[in-house]
Amino acid sequence: MRSGTDVMTDLVLLGAGHAHVEVLRRFARRPDPRLRLTLIAREPSTPYSGRLPALIRRECGPADAHIDLGPLTAVAGARLVVAEATAIDLAARQIAMHDRPAIRFDLLSIDIGALPAMPDGGGPDGGGTDGGGPARGGPEHGGPEHAGPERGGPKRGGPGGGGPNGGSIAVKPIGGFLAALARLELELADGARIALIGGGAAGTELALALAQRVAGRVRITLVCDTSDPLPEAPPRARAVARGALAEARVELVCGVRAGAQADGRLALSDGSFLAVDAVLWATNVVGPPLLAESGLICDAAGCVVVDASLRSRGHDFVFAAGDCTSMPSAPRPKAGVWAVRAGPPLDDNLRRVARGLRPRRWRPQGAALAIVGLGHGRAVAWRNGVVVSGRLVAWYKNLIDGRFVRRYAPAGLPRLGAQVEPEQVSLDPADLAVLSGATLHQVQAGQAPGGHQAPGGQAPGTETALIQQATHLAAVLNDPFSFGRIAAAHALVRLHATGARPWTAIAIVTPPAAASAPARADVIAVLEGAAEVLTADGAALADCATASSGAPALSLVLTGRLGTAGQSGSAREPHAELSPEDALILTKPLGSGIVLEGYRRGLAEAGWLLDALAAMTASSAVAAHILRQHRATACAAVAEHGLLGTLAALLRDANLAAALSADAIQALPGARALAHLGVERAGAAANRQGWPDPPDWPDLTLLADPQVAGGLLAGVPAATAEACLAALHAAGYAAARIGQAEARRLDVPRLRLQTE
Repeated sequence: MRSGTDVMTDLVLLGAGHAHVEVLRRFARRPDPRLRLTLIAREPSTPYSGRLPALIRRECGPADAHIDLGPLTAVAGARLVVAEATAIDLAARQIAMHDRPAIRFDLLSIDIGALPAMPDGGGPDGGGTDGGGPARGGPEHGGPEHAGPERGGPKRGGPGGGGPNGGSIAVKPIGGFLAALARLELELADGARIALIGGGAAGTELALALAQRVAGRVRITLVCDTSDPLPEAPPRARAVARGALAEARVELVCGVRAGAQADGRLALSDGSFLAVDAVLWATNVVGPPLLAESGLICDAAGCVVVDASLRSRGHDFVFAAGDCTSMPSAPRPKAGVWAVRAGPPLDDNLRRVARGLRPRRWRPQGAALAIVGLGHGRAVAWRNGVVVSGRLVAWYKNLIDGRFVRRYAPAGLPRLGAQVEPEQVSLDPADLAVLSGATLHQVQAGQAPGGHQAPGGQAPGTETALIQQATHLAAVLNDPFSFGRIAAAHALVRLHATGARPWTAIAIVTPPAAASAPARADVIAVLEGAAEVLTADGAALADCATASSGAPALSLVLTGRLGTAGQSGSAREPHAELSPEDALILTKPLGSGIVLEGYRRGLAEAGWLLDALAAMTASSAVAAHILRQHRATACAAVAEHGLLGTLAALLRDANLAAALSADAIQALPGARALAHLGVERAGAAANRQGWPDPPDWPDLTLLADPQVAGGLLAGVPAATAEACLAALHAAGYAAARIGQAEARRLDVPRLRLQTE
């Protein structure tokens, strides 16, 4: 959650297209504390379409063809929500998504790209894309985004799928296309044929890139309904492209429209069929279905109709840019250049409307330079009838494509500013009734909210004892729903360490500084996230309240039921001491604190954040049960004191020492890289006081990292350690045996780190 000056407007950017990444970059350089940004994107990184052919030809890696949304959103102060939008509710002003609650907005901007038009039977219906189209010259030089005047039916292309036995693959979304292409390459036999539908710049460039990639192993056929590929280009450019296609041995089927594909045959408009093993669609584009389904005014292709200010006709709180739009006042090809150049006016108009001002008219340029890569270090370019080709053109294309990607890399972005404490917000408890499925009230007589039997099937009685624990976690993420899930997991792991079964929870939320509606939405989102994790572990959210002031946070008081020693499934006392020769087992990788802090600073990749979220919110309930089954002698949650502090406390209680294996200690993806950059959470310095300094302990920062929703650290008798590890691995935990307890000797340090 965000703190600072009261937020007046919630601005949601739906899709991570080229216009939106520019809006984010401009917010990073010029923040507006009265606007709160949320980016909803299908993937943690957005592909740059100009680099797609080079990526297919293996001339660059994925990092050179994608913009990581983690650093970009972090420095822009935006919330990053990696989820697929399923619907836009204009009346309620909400975006519905898979696997998480809807997100409200005051102002909405849409840049979700478009999909290839595919005939009935061509492939599965698909959803939107986060931005960018298939291969083209790149947004800065205006390569056309779609493939000529193919006139397929209204069916939208799917996200990429199928296989060698009659599969149809849409070139958009690019992420799905790349994954499907990788599978296709493995499955197709030598001599198979891939038909690429669409003779515009995208289809032509992709055909040449594929031909270079497969190098004659697979036949490539380009199908277009014009007499030549590149119908929009001058005659000389078409001749150069045709020569390159002939040299690459790309077969041409021109003057016919492609129809449906079935049983290894592609129907053509002249009544003939083409034997194919797979079909790639790079045809004219249509808008994703959710646009028209939402009630937005769309054109015949399903693209949002916008005026010259990029505002949707009929909805003054909705803006749109990129391929998913249609601007009747200045019609332009579906090319990346228009999407990129729409970024600055879109940014300006969103800010103006949020301040109650009229948006300004955008006058896009009349023509743009188009560049099509021909492969083998060559390209052809044209503008206003002038055509040039050769290696120098390809060098120039690579130069500006690289410059575009680097513009959004962490090195070119500023750092986050300081945060300010928020004010109080009032909340109607009735808004939270859905969290527990009934009206919230105190749990009485063993009943969970709603009068149902309490989690676990029985009320406290002579067979059980109650244990209560309180935790407080300041907001470690600006996505309130995800933060609620993390905070609940952070609290639950401490309860699991005691051997107790979660029963009820009481929550106190400190909301962010915001106007009433955004703050209430944040509080509800936090509690929805927490309730989801609590419910999965068998606990009911029994009551909640909001704090009056302070930094955004969530406090949880958990009540658990602890079985008696004679109860089935119990083990030794949960706070029993370590014994000499006990194996030390850690159930989760380290580094959650480092990754969260790295993300806050704009240094962590979005993929690292998603991996950390998955690890943090994974329940430790089964792990705790497995540890007890294998006679764990002691068990503790690795939390704010890090692994060093948690282990030191266990060793002091038992007057023992320990030897740790540096090679066995696992870290979350990106944690070690961030630690080497000096990233650490507050409290890490205190956790490592008194311990050796690097290079003697190369992972000292990792070991001292204050963990958020970390794993369990347990001592397990050596005789059962391997079986315990095997059971943990079978249950899906990335558990590791990181060392063993030893008898204490005065001439040996209490804690030793062993390296091979």
